[in-house]
This record gives sequence, structure tokens and C-alpha cells, in this order.
Amino acid sequence: MNSALPLKPEEKTKIPRKSYPSEFKQETASLVLDQGYSRKAAAEAMGIGYTALDHWVRQLRQGRNGETPEKGRRGKPLTIFPDTTTSVYQNK
Repeated sequence: MNSALPLKPEEKTKIPRKSYPSEFKQETASLVLDQGYSRKAAAEAMGIGYTALDHWVRQLRQGRNGETPEKGRRGKPLTIFPDTTTSVYQNK
């Protein structure tokens, strides 16, 4: 007899989804688009998932091409800052 029965929906616990600021998303996506990182290397370097980075790269590329960026899970496009080649984390 199998003692490991599947959990009922009400017994499952949800793992909270991580959220990142738009500046972080843009900076990370620019590693791929501007600095020649592979998506895999950039995702590992920044400690995020490949799929999330891939989505951010597509959004940033679309915004730079003048297209309406695809929306994220919460219905907001990735914010595009005026100078996307300068790090938003640099000390000025």
C-alpha cells in the first residue's frame, strides 16, 4: 500500500513568486543585448531563472525596436529608461 498519497488542493502550500524591480530586469537583460553575455551565463551571474531572463530580454528588445513590449504576469511592460546602455546601479 502506498502511504504517499497526493495532497489535496487545500493542503498544498504555495511558494511565493519572486518579484524584481524594473531597473534590475532592464540591467540584467542589457547584459545579453549590450554586453554579449549568453542568456544562460547572465541568468547564472544574476541568480535568476533562465525563463525569466529570456522574457525580459524579449521585452527590452521589443521596447527598443519601438514595438509595444509584451506584458508581464501583472500586465505591466518592462520599463524602458532613456539611456539603456548605462548601468542604473553605477555611482554617479
